[in-house]
Amino acid sequence: MFRKHGIPDKAWLDNGREFAAKIITGGQATRYRFKVDPNELNGVLTELGVQVHWTTPGSGQSKPIERSFLDVMCNHVVTHPALRGASVGNSPMNKPDYTPKPADLDTLLTVMEDCINLYNAKPGRRTRVCAGTLSFDQAFKESYERSPIRRAGPEQLRMAMLSAERGTA
Repeated sequence: MFRKHGIPDKAWLDNGREFAAKIITGGQATRYRFKVDPNELNGVLTELGVQVHWTTPGSGQSKPIERSFLDVMCNHVVTHPALRGASVGNSPMNKPDYTPKPADLDTLLTVMEDCINLYNAKPGRRTRVCAGTLSFDQAFKESYERSPIRRAGPEQLRMAMLSAERGTA
């Protein structure tokens, strides 16, 4: 994301332990998971100056990506002809009557990218930003073109790929 779209000023994260991990959000003033240590190292988002906001648990409005997962993954990716026979079902009660065969990773990634692109290109989205006429792609493009974009330099991209742990020598 940093390489392709730049560094965001703000990020809305789910409340899961993965997002609140010190490697991601260490040093954020609003980080309430885990023990707060004033000597902890800053996480990637903190180091890049991204202000983190936490979504409200149980509030679908605060995390619209959840709807995208349903629409894209469940309704398109899982049922895509190129992945026929690879589904294991969405719960123990919905297991298929066959032994699933693993999908080739390249095929899966291609199908996912195609389905996400189609989803984002669909016009007439009924959101505040899309106003019932634009697609998600169009709304993003319009916003991106008029917003100042902080570009990540090579050092920042390398830092984003590292994990930091305090140690003693």
